Amino acid sequence: MFKIPVIPPKHPDLEEIRRYELAADAPRETISSLSSALLAARAHAASRACADKRLRDGVFRVVADTALLLAVMPSADEAEFRSKVNAMMGVQFLDADRHIARAVQLLLTIESRRLGLEIESTEIRDTPRPATLNS
Repeated sequence: MFKIPVIPPKHPDLEEIRRYELAADAPRETISSLSSALLAARAHAASRACADKRLRDGVFRVVADTALLLAVMPSADEAEFRSKVNAMMGVQFLDADRHIARAVQLLLTIESRRLGLEIESTEIRDTPRPATLNS
């Protein structure tokens, strides 16, 4: 039997309150909005701005968070699922232990089976390729 930890109440600081207010005011996510956000973050990851390590780490954290949210959200039909898979094709994670990539692949595989589709996995890499400029 597990003992449930007791968590004492703690008042959030101003930054945490602001973050919660922004989350409350944000529109509800959809597969379309998350797919767009993921594609935008991936485009940012390929830009010159990500030569800065701190910014690159932040962008890849946003990519991972968005990809996980997108993978968890159930698709209504095959078209919606395919749009989700298309947004995730080639996603790169900075995840040395491969936990995020495996979780995303597992969630997509489970959903493809639920929808009766024959998509078993997507091309997801755990380490990024060097950024290249579009010519």
